[in-house]
Amino acid sequence: MLVAFFSWVNMTKQQEKKFDVRDLRKKDKFVVDDQFLNGYAKFVGIYAVGVYSSLCRHANKKQKCWPSIEKIKQELDIGRNSIIQAIKRLSFWNIIKKIRVGKKLTNRYYLVDKSEWKSISEVCLREYSEVCEINFLSLRDKLHGFATQTSIVRKHNSKETQKKGGKLSKDNLEIDKFSFNKILKEMEKDKRHIQIIALYWKFKHYRFDNREQYQSALRRELRPARDLIGYSDDRIKQVMRYLDKNLDVKWTIETINKFINEDLEELETKQKYKN
Repeated sequence: MLVAFFSWVNMTKQQEKKFDVRDLRKKDKFVVDDQFLNGYAKFVGIYAVGVYSSLCRHANKKQKCWPSIEKIKQELDIGRNSIIQAIKRLSFWNIIKKIRVGKKLTNRYYLVDKSEWKSISEVCLREYSEVCEINFLSLRDKLHGFATQTSIVRKHNSKETQKKGGKLSKDNLEIDKFSFNKILKEMEKDKRHIQIIALYWKFKHYRFDNREQYQSALRRELRPARDLIGYSDDRIKQVMRYLDKNLDVKWTIETINKFINEDLEELETKQKYKN
């Protein structure tokens, strides 16, 4: 038994010698905050994660760096426009500060301390969607999924607030309970095809009890709703009233598409004649 035990110990030691554990004391390493990867990465996207990593890599002790867009492009093998958009997203959340300096107006980037980053809240996400032209509903869905990962950020916010002698804001990472009526109001302010889906759901008196039901239904309606973008609310309502009155079978947004260009008065007259 002892021979077998020592044999196992020797084998374990040999396996441990096959690799070196990462040494953070080495100068060829850089740091990315956990808070960025645990939360903000979901909202800024993979390209912004790559660009932020590149900026962290080039930052000096004062957390300042100045890699050109061409340099970042070579490092990450992504397009120039993707880099510019990524910098815009990072700047919105105050994760970085971009300053133009010199006669040639070259970019200087400062990595902002995480205590200064904007809080991930519904209010900020709405502004973010407008500034960076991102669908607000998709961001809101990510905010809901983010609920399980907010404990680290909440602890950080609490500590920082206590240091400053202030009170925690209710806006800090508050995850709203599911409210279909509230979602409908948000949809009415969104892109045109989303507005059409809201119009259809309100007419049909649809109600969803949870976010999963809502998201599943939304995915089904997206394609047919886009085909109605060129039509007014009045025309769509007119078709829906006709379908509701004259069709005995269940009808959908796809059915609206089939009747949207029809002469409804003529169809209704024919329907009466048949009856």
